[in-house]
Amino acid sequence: MFNFGRKPSPENLPGAKDSRVFIGGQYDFMPTLRAIERFVKEISTPEKTFHPVIPLDYQIEVEETMDRDLEILGRCKYAIFDLSDLGAQLVEMQEARQKQNAIRSLLVYPVRERRNEPERGRRTVLSFGLPHFGYFTLEELKGIVWRFLMDAPTEKDYPPRNIHDPVLDREIRRCRAFLGDGDIRRAGKVIESLLGQSKYRDSLEAQLLLALVECRKGDKKATQSALKRAEQLCGGNDDLSELHYYKSIIIRLESEKPDWSEVKQELLKAEQLRPNDGRILHLLGYVYWATGDLATAIEKAGKVLDDREIPDPVVAIQAANNLAYYLCQQREEGGGREENLDKALSLSQYLPAYQKVFRRRSGSWLDTRGWILTLHAQRFVNIGKKEDARQAIKEALDVLVEGEKLDRSNEALKRHLEEARAVESRIKALGNGTK
Repeated sequence: MFNFGRKPSPENLPGAKDSRVFIGGQYDFMPTLRAIERFVKEISTPEKTFHPVIPLDYQIEVEETMDRDLEILGRCKYAIFDLSDLGAQLVEMQEARQKQNAIRSLLVYPVRERRNEPERGRRTVLSFGLPHFGYFTLEELKGIVWRFLMDAPTEKDYPPRNIHDPVLDREIRRCRAFLGDGDIRRAGKVIESLLGQSKYRDSLEAQLLLALVECRKGDKKATQSALKRAEQLCGGNDDLSELHYYKSIIIRLESEKPDWSEVKQELLKAEQLRPNDGRILHLLGYVYWATGDLATAIEKAGKVLDDREIPDPVVAIQAANNLAYYLCQQREEGGGREENLDKALSLSQYLPAYQKVFRRRSGSWLDTRGWILTLHAQRFVNIGKKEDARQAIKEALDVLVEGEKLDRSNEALKRHLEEARAVESRIKALGNGTK
């Protein structure tokens, strides 16, 4: 007889409530649940430790399974539910919904294309009103879990390629989180400690991030020294592409008015070596937009969404946001096809949901969605569909007002909010029988 030992009592959960992460889902998909469990452990840092909790791992009698599961859930601050299939976790999700102030919840599920809705059980999932996100790969799922648990900033944050060493991955993410919060000193301490370990002294990723940290400090000499060392460590096309990717970022950050031709030159070198890398294409599209080449910006942003190996979900979201924005700008400038406005509407559909999932501080995603809805409302007015126009402008104003509360310094958002209010006034006038 095998003796695997008795499971611990559910009375003895690890850590304190604020550190526990409940992991729910169909146990037939245990490999995915174990992957989430591993991600939660690997994401933990000295500043923020997490303890994954899967009820199956505790001694629970069959007849008390659901009551005990809900009791365990209530003793966790976070909950991640995998919806590879629907089952008993629906009851747990309902409990989490009723205790949203006490339990921060996230729904995740595998998808076939980039969208924020599951193929199965769509209406059921959406009815819970909980933040939710689809994933292509387990690497992307790890990025989702990291963003959710760490509240990692998304501004001035440049994700590296996939890193399969869990320690290196954790420390690089940790450094990025500090940089995103503007804590350059602590970011520097993380990289200094990492490079002090013999195993990571010759890590290309660590040297590149060191260059980025030194750039943020304003130390050009130290930045170039780190880049030179990184170049010495490059061992092939993938490494060289990563080097050019970081060089483009550093050139952009070194000046409030960067030389976009230099930025583009580095990114084109990176693209030549890795033509399908979504991170590179995303930045390249932005550079083309910044230099007035909308057509090429649209082409590059569209290709980003074809990359299924993106290591961070925010890259894909930002690319969808940018592509939608570029398409609208192209239409406003008299170019592009009218149906591109419909494509922009589809691309921006989930931006408000993504805003909630990742608690983004900037209002740019909401600005994009609000502007597109405003343009649709204008189109409905022009073809006499007043009710559709009212519905579109109401949603536009809702998201733009929310965006302004988050980001009062965003001039484009302010302008689009004024446009939306003007359209609203026009629609009201039509409703009163005036022109």
